[in-house]
Amino acid sequence: MMTNTWQKNTSLPNGTTVLGISAAKNNEQGVDDLWICSPKGLFCEKNGRFTQQLDGIPFHSASAVLALEKDVLVAGYPNTLLRSPDGGNTWFSSRVEQISSPITCFAASPNFKSDATVLAGSDGDGILRSTDGGNSWQLSNFGLGSLNILSLSCAPVWKREVASNTVVYNHEIIFAATESGVYQSPNAGRAWRFAGAGLPQVAILSIAVSPDFKRISTPDGASYNGAVFAGTDG
Repeated sequence: MMTNTWQKNTSLPNGTTVLGISAAKNNEQGVDDLWICSPKGLFCEKNGRFTQQLDGIPFHSASAVLALEKDVLVAGYPNTLLRSPDGGNTWFSSRVEQISSPITCFAASPNFKSDATVLAGSDGDGILRSTDGGNSWQLSNFGLGSLNILSLSCAPVWKREVASNTVVYNHEIIFAATESGVYQSPNAGRAWRFAGAGLPQVAILSIAVSPDFKRISTPDGASYNGAVFAGTDG
């Protein structure tokens, strides 16, 4: 039950800086897994207590995490990506040779179960794209004016219709918050265009897409100065 009261979780080490949080229902175990990445490592909360994940983790500092039911992706310094298909019981490495900067964020297709598409933003090398659930990655920076990616957010519904081998309708929208504004991809991260008209030219720390985006098309973002911006035209 949702409450208005917050309590400190004392099972995390003192002084832990939280860099990212991701939650997913582990249907096999019937519980909600809450994952936290930090400079002190990767932690998973089950039954109210966080424990540091050590088995199969080759780094001591985690920079980004994404949980999708039993599928979990985690990035560690400097540029190592790990994936787990079973809720963190076993890990497989997907070391990325194309970049040298740390991964800052992940975002998955709303159709991840069928298309296995996931994107990763980096602090200096742009955006990586995977269509096999994180096994392999390719840079996807066409149209990006900034390679410092601070946040990624997908529209809740992706649709792509093809007739006679030609795409006739494409609605696979994802937003990237960068150090120089907001960029949008209409085609699942294959190419990008500037979408920050009307925003101050400041770094956008985070961006979120309305769950009713299909109707009102409103991404929300927060900048360094704390202001919140909303656009009503997608």
